[in-house]
Amino acid sequence: RGPDATAHLQMGGLDFVHNLLSMTGEILPQPIRDSRRGLAAVVNGEIYNAAELMGPGQLPRSDAEALLPAYGRLGGVQMFRAADGEWAVAIVDWPRRQLTLSRDCFGTKPLHLAEAGDGRFA
Repeated sequence: RGPDATAHLQMGGLDFVHNLLSMTGEILPQPIRDSRRGLAAVVNGEIYNAAELMGPGQLPRSDAEALLPAYGRLGGVQMFRAADGEWAVAIVDWPRRQLTLSRDCFGTKPLHLAEAGDGRFA
């Protein structure tokens, strides 16, 4: 979305590409990844309670950084119920072969999914 950083991650048969527009200071390129758990995520938006989602005694360096620990601790549905903010998020859980897509309840950030016709999605 922005000019501050561009990153690409291949994970199994998935490709994540993210253009960062840093609004909160430190530039932490996405996709974010938890190699130990086989998780990766891209986020467009702002999570107002990122420190709360991260867990006790931990401070995230970015809103996005809080999501994977919260996903691992709470699961996808509960994590998004607990999150406060505006977002569009894609999280891949490779061990479960699951892709979770989420937008905040107001849908302020765009999230698009398209099928290419040959079994691939974009």
